[in-house]
Amino acid sequence: MPAPRSRNILPLLLLLVALLGGVTHAATPDQRFDQALKAYAKGDFQTAATTWQALVDEGHGSPELVYNLGNAYYRLGDAGRAVLGWERALWMDPRQRDARANLELIRPRLADQLEAPMRLPLWNWVDGVLAALPTALLAWTCLVASLASGAVGAWRMLRADRRLPAVGRLLLLMFLLPALSAVALLFLQDWRLGSQPRAVVLDAKIEVRAAPSPGAVAQFDLHAGTVVDILRTGDGGWLEVALPDARSGWTLATGVEAVRLPVAP
Repeated sequence: MPAPRSRNILPLLLLLVALLGGVTHAATPDQRFDQALKAYAKGDFQTAATTWQALVDEGHGSPELVYNLGNAYYRLGDAGRAVLGWERALWMDPRQRDARANLELIRPRLADQLEAPMRLPLWNWVDGVLAALPTALLAWTCLVASLASGAVGAWRMLRADRRLPAVGRLLLLMFLLPALSAVALLFLQDWRLGSQPRAVVLDAKIEVRAAPSPGAVAQFDLHAGTVVDILRTGDGGWLEVALPDARSGWTLATGVEAVRLPVAP
């Protein structure tokens, strides 16, 4: 006598329920972040670094995430990836004072002692303002203020004498100044995000050559943690990089990683 069908499909149903239960209870990015924080607090820096790095690779980058990732790599003795995390935190949010302090702390310990270019405190303040103002808010401010300015201007054109009373001139000034300010801040934001890309040396040592070729003359070496400007890319995975002391040359991209996070797929 053949067995009932329910007995044949019961194991499959149990397996399906188990699989769906595993998917349902999969840890969210926030939960994984918190788990890594707990591992870091317990001194398990490798688990913390692995978890946070996986989140970054999946496109969950945030200033807090990359900053903590830099701390974990620092604890593991990986100066290159520590600098990369802190540089990324500052690029995403220039108000990250802890990241800036960590970079100043580790810089004297790096193999390459380069003179950093002087930077006025004013530019740090400007970076902080730009990071604090969402692009969408600036765009809407510009749009609304521009429309309001246009309405006041149309009011002037429709008046018989085409002269604005004192209150009209005051309103025009009140709307026009925010519009111009928003445009200027949008321009600065675009300039900051599109400025010279930078990268951090991750390998223990890389060679910088005079041309993008393995047979070109080796000009100098760079070591883990050194920050370079990316001037341009060449064929075969070569990058032309520049240093604060005006030296430049070509190196393979495999030894460095860009500060700017790639766009998540």
